[in-house]
Amino acid sequence: RALLHHDFKVMPNGNILAIAWESKSLGEARTAGSAPEWTPEQGLWPDMILEIERDGPYGARVVWQWHAWDHLIQDTDPSLPNYGDPSEHPERIDVNGGDRSLPEALTDERIAEFRRIGYVPSDDDEWSPTSDLMHTNAIAYNAELDQIALSVPAFSEIWIIDHSTTTEEAAGHTGGRWGKGGDLLYRWGRPQAYGREQVPGLERSRQHDVRWIPEGMPGAGNLLLYANNVAGEDGMHSEIFELAPPTAADGSYV
Repeated sequence: RALLHHDFKVMPNGNILAIAWESKSLGEARTAGSAPEWTPEQGLWPDMILEIERDGPYGARVVWQWHAWDHLIQDTDPSLPNYGDPSEHPERIDVNGGDRSLPEALTDERIAEFRRIGYVPSDDDEWSPTSDLMHTNAIAYNAELDQIALSVPAFSEIWIIDHSTTTEEAAGHTGGRWGKGGDLLYRWGRPQAYGREQVPGLERSRQHDVRWIPEGMPGAGNLLLYANNVAGEDGMHSEIFELAPPTAADGSYV
């Protein structure tokens, strides 16, 4: 099962890149190493990216896809195939690296309101707030680089992935222009998400947007990020800032 949510982008060729949830059962979540205390009986909803090609006024077909589930790592159960040290593999996604705790504002009344407007399923047995593993809420596409940027607020990070891969390569760890398959090319925001120490001054939380600055504009090629839960001396506030990811001579991220 899949459910489109939050954001999409129209590509130069007319195709659409869309964020979607996919459903993983409790058994699948445990096999991936999801910590029992954060794994509801309903299972998990990890994110995937679909490239959709329009077919006439009402039809469409998926021509490319990327699944975060294919790139998980965990350090809690050595018997599982994706066991490893997340700090040594920042290109992988620690299934337990995000924040799945419920915000105080997510009251029963708020959940009921979401249900009324169709934001969550009407059947209580089909959904749990802690099922939402990543809550990806924004997507951007850079045609020159053939890369996709994602805002992943449950991890308080932005991720960049390679779109030049085939769907088969996107499910693995090799291939594509940068040779990494569907693994993360770049991530920024919260080093604890992959077992490293937080960098002072980068305490952003649950951001809501990311986009590349287009050619012809000041800062072209850099990223703009909107963070609306930033701690400061006067309390929480919103912030927009520009990020220039460091790159090597060949254009790869360092």
